Amino acid sequence: MELLHTFIESSIAVLAFSAIVAEFRKRSTKGWNVRLYQGIISHTLQAFVYSCLPLLALQFISDERQLWMWCGGFLGLFTFAQGVMVLFVDQSSSIKIRVMMLCLSTLVFLLQLAYIFNLIESGIGVYLIGVFWHLFQSLVIVCMFIIDPDIDE
Repeated sequence: MELLHTFIESSIAVLAFSAIVAEFRKRSTKGWNVRLYQGIISHTLQAFVYSCLPLLALQFISDERQLWMWCGGFLGLFTFAQGVMVLFVDQSSSIKIRVMMLCLSTLVFLLQLAYIFNLIESGIGVYLIGVFWHLFQSLVIVCMFIIDPDIDE
């Protein structure tokens, strides 16, 4: 559970840093990529929510297996739905980026399902992989945002 607290703190730090970078970008350039900024916000908030979810659910679910089943199912389902949405809705990214996002979100979803169906033992480990995916993705997008605000691939 301590790692979840670390992810919460990291999410807040990335969110604050990206807000500062966005403010400087708006002042220093006429055009900046709002889509990248939205991606940072989306993934960072998801990492934050998914890190808080088990701490909140622990107040209602006492069985550890049930806790990670429910939290993992929620994380997996919404991560997969986001991957599908990116594939069909985000027309500004290249098809290879959209397919890669779908593949990675599907992998996170399948890992959560593997725990739910007793194919993997460590519920918290699988769950942390899903949370880390969103935190890592937000950091990747921050780097893209800093390097080139108009990048789309």
